[in-house]
Amino acid sequence: MQSFGSIVNRRREMNTSDSTSIAELLHFLLPSSGNEVRSGMLSSEGSVRILCCALQTYYPNAVHAFFCGSAAHGQYRPYSDLDVIVTARMDHIYERRCVMFEGYPIDFQVLSLRLFDQIVRDARSNAVGHALQSLANGHIIVDADGNAATIQRKMAEIYAAGPSPPAPMAIKMLKMFVCEAVIDLATLTDRNELIATGLSMFEPLAKLDCAKKAGWLSVGKHYPRELRRIDPDGFDPIASAYAELLDGRPDNLIAFAMSVVDAWGGLDWERHVVKVPARRPVKPPF
Repeated sequence: MQSFGSIVNRRREMNTSDSTSIAELLHFLLPSSGNEVRSGMLSSEGSVRILCCALQTYYPNAVHAFFCGSAAHGQYRPYSDLDVIVTARMDHIYERRCVMFEGYPIDFQVLSLRLFDQIVRDARSNAVGHALQSLANGHIIVDADGNAATIQRKMAEIYAAGPSPPAPMAIKMLKMFVCEAVIDLATLTDRNELIATGLSMFEPLAKLDCAKKAGWLSVGKHYPRELRRIDPDGFDPIASAYAELLDGRPDNLIAFAMSVVDAWGGLDWERHVVKVPARRPVKPPF
């Protein structure tokens, strides 16, 4: 049996457009996936049927269930998982469970109905609205109390209203991290170190940029999606800057990063002071 590393290394050696090597890597990660998953031919109706059966197995007392993600919106691809947000009457606030159900990968995110107001408050205060947006746009597949549509409408209103204003200290820390990375990008000459520095800067840079342009923080694949929601070409300059970075040319990435920092009022290096309060000493384990 091949190791994960050997598949990744062989993938690097092959043309990046080779679909066979991509499928091989995905099959290694999801070895028990069924034919419909491997082929990407699962229909929306079939997805709902599978999810309803899986819910009966794992969450038979679910109050609501919302089919979310790309598969829910007709963009099912080979090896796509099925995303579902569940509400249940439970004492812990959140649960995530990834399962392989009869050959279908399913990603359950379970929210406490008893603590739902706290979940919404936390989402707004942390400016992380992806779950709210997914709830608002998901397809209802379970509605035990008849309130699923009301929940969706409220989530859409909350998401449209935007998050709470970002904490000044959080913005300050993000700006400082980006500026430190920019200094390194401007002074480093080793290509590998340039790439590593640029990649480490991506998440704080995305958070700053999204917080200014969209309000909600988005990272990973959700960052370009959020920018394109505002402007279809909104992510193109960032993609180009990172592509140039891979060739050892950081100038455009530096310029973009500083434009994001400037949008937040710039950074006065000499006046940058962050004080972290002390925590209680941790008792040694022995």
